Parts: sequence; structure tokens; C-alpha cells
Amino acid sequence: MAEASRTATMKVGAESLMRAIRDYENYPSFVQGVSSARVIDKGGQGLPTRVSYAIEVMGKAISYTLDHEEVDGGLRWTLVESNLMKANEGSWVLRPLGPEATEVTYAVKLDLNFSVPGFIMKSLVASSLPSLMAAFEKRAVG
Repeated sequence: MAEASRTATMKVGAESLMRAIRDYENYPSFVQGVSSARVIDKGGQGLPTRVSYAIEVMGKAISYTLDHEEVDGGLRWTLVESNLMKANEGSWVLRPLGPEATEVTYAVKLDLNFSVPGFIMKSLVASSLPSLMAAFEKRAVG
């Protein structure tokens, strides 16, 4: 299983960033590699709780469904099902630093059903975090 996390200070308020994170169905327009995202279920407050995704990784089409749970200061997710993933769990932790700044920690644990050497998998996961976080910051700023 590959694990990676990254903490950065973003020049955007926590609420604006959380709105971008919740904008699942628009991920294909701003998150590289996501070809579709569809909200399957919403919780009592109308917030998405289950989302289905389609991505491409290393030339393989991967579909998966995650359960999302909003928690104080962020969001966490766990894998429900996938055609090629054994595990996908992670979190966003947002710590407001003021109206226009947020300390953000993104963490993910990922395992695939096909053979990828561990060092390559860890490198792929870790190297994607800076651009992923930048995409969300850009989306939140507008």
C-alpha cells in the first residue's frame, strides 16, 4: 500500500476550499486524470456522502466509489468498491489561519489490484500531491 501526505499553506479561506472539495461532479474540469465523478448519495444535510469516480492511472481505466464523511476541520473517505483498487482512504484537514489563509493537510493510502512495484507506486502517489492541492486552491480562489 502506498501512503503519502502533504501539508501546505493555501491563500484561500477554509470555507471556500471546502466548497471546492465538495464540488465532486466538476472534478473532471479541474482535477487532472478524473474523467467523471457522480454523487450517488447525500446525507441529512444535503452534503454528498457517496461519490463514484472514473480515472486513468498508468494507462488503466479505474472506476471506484468512495464514502465521504465531513468531520470537524475537514473530510475523510474510504473505498466502497472498485474495479482495480484494493484500498483508497484518506483525508483533507483544514486549519483556518485567517479569512484568506488555510493550513491544509492531504493524506492518502492507496493500493491497486494490479502489480506495481512499491517504490513506483509510492512515488506516483507522492508526486501527484503538489499539483492536486494546487488545483483545489486555484478552484477555490476562482
